[in-house]
Amino acid sequence: MNKNNTLLYLAILALLALTAYFTVFYQSTGSSLDEVSSAFAVADTAAVTKIDLINKQKRHVTLVRQPNGKWRVNTYFNARPDAINNLLRTMKQLSVQSPVAKAAVQQVNERFKEPLKTVKIFTNNPDEPYKVYHIGGVTPNGQGTYMQLDGASEAYIMHIYGHLGSLVPRYFTYVEEWRDRIVFDYQKSDIKQVAINYTQETEKSFVFDVVAKDSFVVSNTAGKAPHKQLNKAFIGDYLNAFEKLYAEAFENTYPKIDSIKASTPYCTVAVTNQQNVTKKIQVHYMPVSQRTKKQFDNTGEPMKHDSDRYFAFINKGNDLIMIQNYVFGKIFVGYDNFALTAKK
Repeated sequence: MNKNNTLLYLAILALLALTAYFTVFYQSTGSSLDEVSSAFAVADTAAVTKIDLINKQKRHVTLVRQPNGKWRVNTYFNARPDAINNLLRTMKQLSVQSPVAKAAVQQVNERFKEPLKTVKIFTNNPDEPYKVYHIGGVTPNGQGTYMQLDGASEAYIMHIYGHLGSLVPRYFTYVEEWRDRIVFDYQKSDIKQVAINYTQETEKSFVFDVVAKDSFVVSNTAGKAPHKQLNKAFIGDYLNAFEKLYAEAFENTYPKIDSIKASTPYCTVAVTNQQNVTKKIQVHYMPVSQRTKKQFDNTGEPMKHDSDRYFAFINKGNDLIMIQNYVFGKIFVGYDNFALTAKK
């Protein structure tokens, strides 16, 4: 028998063994893997109205769909649309990768005595979950996730087609990871006024008012002379810059939050919309840390602060966030930027 025939016979034997295993599995459970997949997956995620996520330490997150289609987390905060969509997509696409191998059943079942996460999905009845399942962790190869339906005695290795990796991170239970990170999101036509006060560079500070569609007034709060002409092309680009400005992260657990609040702000930014509602942030320099990319300036001296990121207080100072200069730097302009200067 040549080598190729030997390999062919081995492949056939492996296929027969696998077929026999699944035949026994179907007979013992009375269910096919497709039926088990359907028991976990949510075919119509548009019908989902509430999701409860509880971790092993009993940390609890409740996500509720609002009448306008948006979601709230733990009642008080808007939820991140990207995270919500990712979770709903995961719930819809859940599929059984394989049953748990017999040799590992006892060990895996131990995980579900105190599951890593519990997921409760609600549709029509806000008090009676439509589906409940538990998450036990990740398979040794890192490519599947152990899950078990509530009340069931068997766990399965679940996955999503096209995704190799753990599904656990999609079911996070920290409230601040769910919170929407949008800071400013204005269309050009929404803005009535922008006021920026630079604490240590008052000559840059300005109040910009939209008087009419193509009429603007810019004044310097330190008393600099008015501009003879305004650069309307710059103004158009500047107003567009206030669309979809996101924070990188919430930092309410930062250990030195009080010292940041007590420090002199880099600037304050206040944006008022056409309905006279003002949103304000107070921006502070971020201390240099191990994460800071640029540790030294061009002369070799240690940097006084991080040049890529800032801290900022929002929601009347109740929340500390981290923002990137790459994102927000385009709105940190000065009074002189609005002037139309003659070309040389």
